[in-house]
Order: sequence, then C-alpha cells, then structure tokens
Amino acid sequence: MTPSASRGGLVLRVLFAPAIVAMNRLSYAHKFVLISVLLSGPLAALAWLLYSTTSEQVHFNARERVGVSYIEPARDLLSAVQRHRVASCALLSGNSSFAGAESQAATDADTALTSLERAEELYGLELGTADRFAEVRGQWVKLRREHFAGAEDSDRQHALLASNIADVITHQVGNSSNLILDPDLDSYWLMDAFVIKLPALSETIAETCTAWLRTPGSAQAQTERTIALAAGLRASLRSTSELAAVDLRTATDEAMRQGRGPALKAQLDTPMEALSETVTAQANSVERDLPESLASGRDPERDVQIVAQTLNALERVGSLSQAIAPELDKLVAARKVRYERRRTFGVLAATAVAALLMYFFIGFYLSVRSSLLALANSSDGPESEFIPPAADELGQIARAYSRAQGEKNLLQRQLAQADRLATVGLLAAGTAHELNEPLGAILGFSQLVLKSADISEQARQDLTKIEKAALHAREVIRKLLLFARQTPPKKTAVALNPIVEDSLDLLSLRIVKHGVTIERDLECELPAIAADPAHVRQVVVNLVVNAIQASHTGDSVLVRTRSGKDGVVLVVQDLGVGMTESELKDIFLPFYTTKEVGQGTGLGLSVVHGIVTAHGGTINVESSVGHGTRLEVFWPIRERASAEVPTVVSV
Repeated sequence: MTPSASRGGLVLRVLFAPAIVAMNRLSYAHKFVLISVLLSGPLAALAWLLYSTTSEQVHFNARERVGVSYIEPARDLLSAVQRHRVASCALLSGNSSFAGAESQAATDADTALTSLERAEELYGLELGTADRFAEVRGQWVKLRREHFAGAEDSDRQHALLASNIADVITHQVGNSSNLILDPDLDSYWLMDAFVIKLPALSETIAETCTAWLRTPGSAQAQTERTIALAAGLRASLRSTSELAAVDLRTATDEAMRQGRGPALKAQLDTPMEALSETVTAQANSVERDLPESLASGRDPERDVQIVAQTLNALERVGSLSQAIAPELDKLVAARKVRYERRRTFGVLAATAVAALLMYFFIGFYLSVRSSLLALANSSDGPESEFIPPAADELGQIARAYSRAQGEKNLLQRQLAQADRLATVGLLAAGTAHELNEPLGAILGFSQLVLKSADISEQARQDLTKIEKAALHAREVIRKLLLFARQTPPKKTAVALNPIVEDSLDLLSLRIVKHGVTIERDLECELPAIAADPAHVRQVVVNLVVNAIQASHTGDSVLVRTRSGKDGVVLVVQDLGVGMTESELKDIFLPFYTTKEVGQGTGLGLSVVHGIVTAHGGTINVESSVGHGTRLEVFWPIRERASAEVPTVVSV
C-alpha cells in the first residue's frame, strides 16, 4: 500500500469513526430507523417547499378568477353610466330624441349595480372593495335623483362616477386580485385590454362626444373644445389600434403556440372589428364636421349623428369586453388546473419516493431477518431450507448451512420411513398369522355346514354371508402378507409388456365406466425381468386402478414402459386430484387411504410396496394437488437381495 493510500484510509477511519461506533452499537432495526429519519427530513422539506409553492400559485390564479368575476358587472355598470352620460348630455343640449337611450342606459345601470352588489357580497371582503362600492352606489343613486341645470354639470357628475368605477376596476380589483401581475403572455394581454385599455377607451369616447356637445361661450372655450376633440380623437384611435395590433394579436399569437389560438381568434375578431369600425366612424364624423361647426355653429343633425355613433361605439366596447371576460377566465382557470395537477403530482411523487424508500428499507431489514431465522431454524428439515433473496455474504452462509442440514434431515427421514414400514410389516405379518388359523376354522365349518341338506333357508343365507365375509378377510390377510413379504414370490423370467397389456384388457370395462382413456407408450423389445408374473400383474392392476379413480371424466392415464440401467421402468401417470406432501408420507401404510368411505381398503399401495421391495425394486412417487400423480416402479433384470429399499417420495 502506498503512503498516500495509507493516509487516505486513516483519514476515512478517523472521519467515520463516530458513525462506525454508532452503527456497531445499534441493531439492524435501529439502524434502519436512523437512516430513514435522516433521509425523510430533507425529503419532507423538499415536498413541503414544492407543495407550498404550487399552493401559492393555485391561490394566485384563484384570486385572478375572483377579479374577473367582480369586474364583469363593474364593467357593465361603467358602460351603462357612460351611455347614460352621453344621452343625458344630448338631452340637456336640446336633442330630445335620446330620451329613450337615457332611460335604457339607466335601466341597464340599475341591473348592473344589482349584479355588482351580488359580486360584492361574494368577493368584497377578499378584494377589500366595500368602501369604494358604497361610494359608487351612493353616487349613482344621487345622480339618478338629481336634476341638472345644464349639460356641463351632468357631464361633470357622470365623469366623476365613471372615473370612480374605472378606478375600482383598474386599481382596486386589478391589484388586489393579482390580475395586474398576470404571469402568462396570452392572459396578460387579455387582462391589459379587459382591466386597463377598454375602461380608458370608453372614457375617451364619451369625453369626445360630450366635448362635441358643449356650447363654447368665448374664443378661449372654443379653442379648448377643439383641443379636447383633437386629443380625444387621437387617443381613441390610438387605443383602438393598440387593442387590435398589440393586446389581442399578442394574446392570440401566444395562444396559437399553445394550441388554443384558433378558438380565441374566432371569439375576439368580430367584436374587435366592429369596435374599430364604430370608433373610426365617430372620428371621421367629428373630423369632417368640426370645420363647419367652428364656422357656422352646431348643427342638430350632426349632433344626433355623432351621439348615435358614440352610443354605438360604447356598446361595441362593452361587447368586446364581454367577449374577452370568459376567454380570460378560461385561460386563468386552465393555468390554475395546471398548477393543481403539478401540486398533486408533486405530492404523489414525494409520497411514492418516500414509500419506495421505506419499502426497500423494510424489505432489506426483513431479508436480513429472514436470513438469520433461516440459519437458526435450518435444522428443522428441508422444508425450512432458506433460499436468500440476494447473494450476499449472510445469505451464502445460510444457504450452505441449510443445504447441509437439509441433506442430513432427508437421510434421517428416509431411514425413519424404512424403519416405520419394516415395523408395520412385522406387525402385519404377525397379525395375519394369528388370524389365519381361526379364520380357516370359520371358513371350513361354514362351508361344511352349507353342505348339509337339513338346514333352513334362513340359516343357509346367514352361512353364505359368513363364508363371503371370511373369504374377504382371507384376501385382506393375503394382501397383508404380500406387504410384509411373508409370501415369497416365485420368480421367473417375465416379459413386462404382455402383463401390462393383459392387465389393461382386464380393466377395460372399468376404464370405459369412468370415462377415461389409456395412453399406452410401451417400449418394444424390453429385457425380461426376474419376477413373479402374478405379483407383477397385481402391481400393474393396483396402480392403474388408483390412477383411474383419481382421474376426472375425459382425462387420460399414461402407462409407459422403458428399459433402464439393470432393469425396466414402469410408469403410471394420471392428471387427477393429486396428493399433498403430508398424504405422500403415509401412502404405503396399511389401511391408509385418501379415497371416500367404501372406495378402497387402503391396502393397494401397501401391497404394491411389499411386492416391489420383495423383488428388489424401488418406487418413486411424484404428486401435486390438482396436477395429478406419477408413480415410477423399477424392476431389476437380475435377481438381487430383497433388502428393504427406501422408497423415494417427492412432491
């Protein structure tokens, strides 16, 4: 190791010494809790920062929508007041034809004020407009009741009310609702038109008309009137041009880039064009008629034309404002939804990350714990053998130790199984011998009495039942002796395939009755085995009958023969109900059965086991619940000692 590497390792050991000491003193559970707390703190802070930021943006846009909802009735009130202003000045100037326009404007103003009162109830506290609203309402009520001495007095009072309404829209509501601070280009330019330019344009248009209707009393007043008209014309034309070329065009272009432009353009183009036409018509009329008015005085016909054009222009201002309001609200609402989705996604993402970290921490802890438990419990047998989820060092140790314990336990269980079967076999043999003698006497005397001619018919029937029962008991004892290998087989050279064919032919009716099919796969030219033909036939019949009984209607049973090393293999496989692992452990015990009552004695596989082991063969059983059972019997070619051979059973 180089000196620099040694110094680096020393620095690391010194630097991480407190952490190493702490980790060495903590259990795995406490380590995971500590790391989780250290990680969850910054994650929670980031999640809260994201949540609070997006919540502020959602609240910001929600207030903008409140502003739009409040300004709409205020805008209608402003439009009605301006129209009332122009019509009132025209009436007071001697044009009685505008009495209906004044009355309609007053009605519209009352309706708009009622709508504004509802908006004030809903949003006034949030926007802080209570005082200004009360002032505007008082001014309008006073204005409706007052009888003005002349057009100038009426114009002055109307102008003050219109200025207050415009101030509420532009400054009070525009600022407190965040509309003035709108962050997006499309909604910003619509806001600029809706909140600032259109209220100002309505004031300019009305001011131009009232200036036209004044009757100057001196040369100076005439000059002031002319200057006011010129300034009003320039301002109205410039505002209209900016609305079309800057505000609405920029908003539409920006919306185009976001895929919403065509609908917005179609909604705003028509009212904008109508407004431009009416404002231009008013300006052209004033510009055309002004020289004659200066030379020969006012003409009532010209006054009527200009007032009518002014009222039309004010209505067009209101129409454009009405078209902009819902579009502006849609843009703000869509942005609010985007922020809400962003907030929701952020919360879900942070929650998912936290849950994922916790999931893996818990999984890691449980993995370590399961490895330790498997290492501690590996002596319970192969069933508890642990397969570690990761190839770490602890898992490798547990796997190696568990494998060794499993092999040891398997050998112990095989020896215990062999001893158990041997003990049961000895017990069965002793019991069979003890029962054979009294059973023979019962059978002999019953048959002897049956040969007598002087017994009643009822007694003959009873004796016949005794004889059948004794024959059945003798058959059971014979099977017990086969299991216990007390009946020595008479071995000869036997061909397995013909015995299999004969056995299947013998069971043909049973096969048809159960609705199963036999799939025969018999290898030709099998070597002869050293076996008792009757015993081999009994093995085949028992195995096939068991397979048929375990199968469902329509299933197939496979019967296969194959040559193997030093012997021949017989396979009987079904697709039936199968057996559990606990059932497999006891299938060779006498009188053990998984069938229903009356369907078997429980000696079939016991007899098969006794016959096979008596011939020096082996049985291998594989079964799975719902997938069937496979039994493989090995018959040796040459005769060998019939020592007990452990039966291999697997699931």
